[in-house]
Amino acid sequence: QGWTADTNGLVDLTTAVGSINIPLGQSIGAQETTLVEFAGNLDSRAATGDAYSTTIDVYDSLGAAHPVVVTYTKNVAPNTWDVTVTSADPNVNALTVDVDGVGGTQAVFDAAGRLTTTGTPMTIDVDLMTASGAGTTGAVDFVISTDIDNLTQFAATGQIAPTYNNGYSAGQLLTFSVGTGGDITGIFSNGTTKTLGQM
Repeated sequence: QGWTADTNGLVDLTTAVGSINIPLGQSIGAQETTLVEFAGNLDSRAATGDAYSTTIDVYDSLGAAHPVVVTYTKNVAPNTWDVTVTSADPNVNALTVDVDGVGGTQAVFDAAGRLTTTGTPMTIDVDLMTASGAGTTGAVDFVISTDIDNLTQFAATGQIAPTYNNGYSAGQLLTFSVGTGGDITGIFSNGTTKTLGQM
C-alpha cells in the first residue's frame, strides 16, 4: 500500500493510500537532447594545432542517437581555441556551433584559465536529413544548449568529456528498487530511472 506517482514521476502524499501497481514492461517515450554539459581541461601548454575531442550521442525527437564529435583545436592566438562539431552519421545533414551567443566559433580563456563567456551556453544546431526518400529520419531538426562553464585552460593534462545529457531513446521498465524512505524507483532499459510511487 502507498501512493502511485503520476506520469511525471511526482507523488502526491495528500491523496488516499492505495495499491501500487508496478507495470514491468511499460514503455517510456524518447526524449530529444536539448541540454548537454561538458567538463574538463584544455592544456594551456598545447602547441598551435593540438586538439582535444569528445563524442556525445545526441537523441532526436524519435529517440535515434546521432554521434556528434566536439573538437577544440589550439589557435595561434593566446588562450584561444577553435571549436568544430562533426558527425559521421549519414542522417546528419549539417551541424552548426555557436560558442559565444553571437555566432562565434572560438573559445577564449582569461589569464585565470576560465572562459570569457561564462554563463553563455554554447549551442549546437543539428540539421537532419528529413527530405522524403532514402535516409530520411522522420524527426525534426533540433538545437542543443551546451553548458561549458566547467571547461578550463590550465597547465595540466588536457581532456574533455560530457557529464550530462538530458536526451534518451525509448525504453521499457525492466525492474525497480525500493529506497530506505519507501520511494519506489523504476529502472528502464534505456538507462533512465523514474519514480513510480511511495510506500
